[in-house]
Amino acid sequence: MISVLFVDDESAVLDVAKIYLGRDPDLDCTFVTSVTEALLILEKKNYDIIVSDYGMPDKNGIEFLKIIRSHDTGTPFILVTGRGTEEVVIDALNNGADFYVQKEGDPNTVFADLIAKIKIAVRYRRAVDKIFKSEERYRTLFESANDAIIILNGELECLDKNKKAEELFGFVKGIFDMANCFSLIFKNPEDFKGSEEEYRTYFLEKYFMPVISGQPLRFEYMLTRFNGERFEADLSLSPLISDGKTLVLAIIRDISKQKDAKRRLITAVENTNQALLEAKRSREDLFWQKNMLMEKERFLKTLLSNLPGMVYQCKNDPGWTMIFVSEGCRDLTGYEPEDLINNSLLSYGDVISPEYREKVWELWQKRIMKNEMYDDEYEIITKKGEKKWVWERGRPVYDIKGEVVALEGFIADTSEKKKIEDELKEATGHLKATLYAIPDILLEIDNTGKIIDVNSKSSHVFHREKYDLTGKNLAEIMPAGVAGPLTEKIRDVINTGEMGKLQFYIPFSTGFEWFELSIARHELITGKKPVAIGIVRDITEYIRSEESLKLANKKLNLLSSVTRHDVLNQITAAQGFLELISFSPHDEKETAIINKLMSIISVITKQIRFTGNYQDIGLNAPVWQNLHELMSLSKDGIEIPEHVQIEDKTADIEILADPMISRVFINFIDNTIRHGKNADRIIISSKKENNDCILIYEDNGAGVSIMEKERIFSRGYGMNTGFGLFLSREILEITNYTIVENGTFGQGARFEIKIPAGYWKYKLS
Repeated sequence: MISVLFVDDESAVLDVAKIYLGRDPDLDCTFVTSVTEALLILEKKNYDIIVSDYGMPDKNGIEFLKIIRSHDTGTPFILVTGRGTEEVVIDALNNGADFYVQKEGDPNTVFADLIAKIKIAVRYRRAVDKIFKSEERYRTLFESANDAIIILNGELECLDKNKKAEELFGFVKGIFDMANCFSLIFKNPEDFKGSEEEYRTYFLEKYFMPVISGQPLRFEYMLTRFNGERFEADLSLSPLISDGKTLVLAIIRDISKQKDAKRRLITAVENTNQALLEAKRSREDLFWQKNMLMEKERFLKTLLSNLPGMVYQCKNDPGWTMIFVSEGCRDLTGYEPEDLINNSLLSYGDVISPEYREKVWELWQKRIMKNEMYDDEYEIITKKGEKKWVWERGRPVYDIKGEVVALEGFIADTSEKKKIEDELKEATGHLKATLYAIPDILLEIDNTGKIIDVNSKSSHVFHREKYDLTGKNLAEIMPAGVAGPLTEKIRDVINTGEMGKLQFYIPFSTGFEWFELSIARHELITGKKPVAIGIVRDITEYIRSEESLKLANKKLNLLSSVTRHDVLNQITAAQGFLELISFSPHDEKETAIINKLMSIISVITKQIRFTGNYQDIGLNAPVWQNLHELMSLSKDGIEIPEHVQIEDKTADIEILADPMISRVFINFIDNTIRHGKNADRIIISSKKENNDCILIYEDNGAGVSIMEKERIFSRGYGMNTGFGLFLSREILEITNYTIVENGTFGQGARFEIKIPAGYWKYKLS
């Protein structure tokens, strides 16, 4: 299990992270919203890894990283950025971040990349910890050795020493250092005639150069303590390879006392004891070296078996003949390490996909010529015939003559990473194609009206090329009367975060052209000020069609009004003549006919007046209207008896509706007064249901019977009122509203109007 501390001030990001990271059974995550909270938690508990967002209010991710690294250089740290700049990434890596992840894009891809990097970083950290533990064990052996041990480089400078060496030479702390090691220990012997520099050259050539070339030496030598005392010592010099460099391991033993004792013994006894001592010493040295070798082998085996890939040493030949292969070979290629060593079953060159073999060979040879690190990706074919992408990193190993003796490196499976990269390229290509196919202008603009970027469709809309728009202000490419309102709208959207639309026109040599700007704020995670992303669409044809339609409607309404006026005049004349006829004497049959004609004329009159009301519905575009103001307007539009009380309990919201919607509520109130019998109370309220808004009109009158609940919305029903619920429903349907009557008969009428999402909003303070 991997313990993860995840820091991000965005609650939405934390919610998504909890879902994606919670799916992985290997991760145990703690989520916090600030660096301060994270630091408090870290005082009480350690985590395997820290994942932090970059842009946060109290401290950003880089500052948080610096705090962590000031006292903890080991815990892996991953920085999560948005569109992050190269400087942020470099700053993060320079301050000790292990990886960085960009969180923009498809969540599946982003969190798959994050989880993979979490596991890689923790596995690497744990492997390094094992190395450090082994280094500690080595240091324990080094410090507890009975002999003085000094590690020297080829310039006779001291790189390391144990406590026994300090005791043996009597050095004071700070005196025993790289610069004066040779002059203090290996002082000129009394029989050497020459300067100290000449003696240094002599000592290097006679003793150190053979050891650096790979030949261990052991000899007795007169050395000097810090107080100037000379003593006889046993020196064992052995080559030591570290980080590709050959150093000298010097094991020094003070044999002054043994020498004095030998001189007091007879020659035979002295020789015998010396032989026994040498034998014993040889056995001890052999035992000690054997233990050290076994410990190093065990340590290397543990390290290599835990690395997520294959460590190798091979020859520089076309088949890449393997000299050593780690256990990771099995998981990577499907072959056993023994199958590849000395090409026992096949060479590693056979494992590389044929189309990449020549490329790998040529690139390796170039790196060898320049003594550079090899770093590349290519495909291999596993034992099961599966293709895998691998990443190889290695370097050539040279002997002292500059000849390549081997290649050493590491090979890891990057198939999943390659798959993600390919999917990302495909998604990016799809997005580019989609953006290219859009016929509108897409632009990025700041709050001063300066165009930061624009797509290639600008020439089709603004009659200007992209290079002629980028970096320019709207005032430079548009009339002042257009640029001013546009800049103000853009600034308002950036400041409030609310999406906006604005229609405008630009005069060209061919005439006026109309456009619509749809704009939204875009937050930048890099610490820069937010900008706006806009879509500009040419609506010239739409505006012209709309104007033509308005003109046609105006003409039709005028014709309808004139015709209706003339028809009503004729009906009035016909009613007058029938009234005159009714005053003349006639029989019952004639009287019935006259009354029938009067009734028919009355119906015709109502229908003609009904067309006058209906012709204005949908004539004007829907507008945003405040509910409280709408209720006040509705109450002012009808005479309300004193005993009828109206309560407005609607929320402070605005609705997008036909300008005639007040007639709907006027009709509701009129129906209550006319048909509610004893109704004396009307309540108008609202509620949110899912994403819709429900307007409720209810009274305490007689109500509507079950048989009439749908009939009341039919054409012709309730015509005696002059308007009717038929027209009410028609007005509501213009903006996709729906209406139902669901009151209880005998307890009062209840109308519910459903306003769909997008057609209502809370009023801004």
